[in-house]
Amino acid sequence: MTDSYLPLEGNLVNSIVGENLSFSTKEVASLFDSFNTIWKLEYTALLGAVIIMIIIGGVVRQGGGVSSIRKSNEIWRHAVLGLLAGIGIYLIAATFNPNLLRGDVDLSAFESKGVGSGTKGVVPFVLKTPPLEQKDVPLASEAIREDPIIRAKLKAVNITVNKPVCSSPDKTSCTTVGGWPPSTVAMLLQLRSICDQGTIEVTGGTEAGHFTHGPGKTPVDISINKAGTDLVNKCIRTFPKGPSYGFCYKTYTGLGYIFCDEAPPNPPHWHIFQPSN
Repeated sequence: MTDSYLPLEGNLVNSIVGENLSFSTKEVASLFDSFNTIWKLEYTALLGAVIIMIIIGGVVRQGGGVSSIRKSNEIWRHAVLGLLAGIGIYLIAATFNPNLLRGDVDLSAFESKGVGSGTKGVVPFVLKTPPLEQKDVPLASEAIREDPIIRAKLKAVNITVNKPVCSSPDKTSCTTVGGWPPSTVAMLLQLRSICDQGTIEVTGGTEAGHFTHGPGKTPVDISINKAGTDLVNKCIRTFPKGPSYGFCYKTYTGLGYIFCDEAPPNPPHWHIFQPSN
């Protein structure tokens, strides 16, 4: 039996964090979960400190003298500056490298790239394609050879793939669906059975160019905004709510996987993965 603990006086924290906090002795939190929780607790503590300082300033002001008023003004000024500084740090991290909010602090994978017409003056940060390590080349080659088998299984249940298989392990403008663990293929087939209406299109498999995808890894991307995906999106959103991740708008859990409505800078899509992979 799982031992779970729910704070008895969690209303204030829950109202700030936006969800119920519970702790289980049987669950191991991922690094993503830990960083997400740390950020929330830090800003909960910051807000609490600001409230306390405002109260202290009010008490000091009750002295009535000029010095008391000046001291209370100084306390309130420090409280406001501290709050603004905290918000500023969060916005800077979220703008320049959202991965900082979830534990991936490797800045070497980012480069600045200009944006075409319609976004004048905006310079977003985009992920570079990581070089394929030598040890991964045989696995990627095997995934390419297996691709026709998996692609045929998906096609049999009306699951499409957005691009042809990669011609070599280092290619990125392609989609390889070979090399997944059997559990990922089984999950997609089950998803098609449960969400039997609408379009399911795989947009990311085991090809190079992803930080979390690859041969032997569970993550898969499917389209969220292609014509016909509305019914599938609606079906996924009936799954139980999942844990919070800094790179997801919302998450849902089902079939042993987490369905992440992924947030920018990546294009809109469902990033589907198991927490440990």
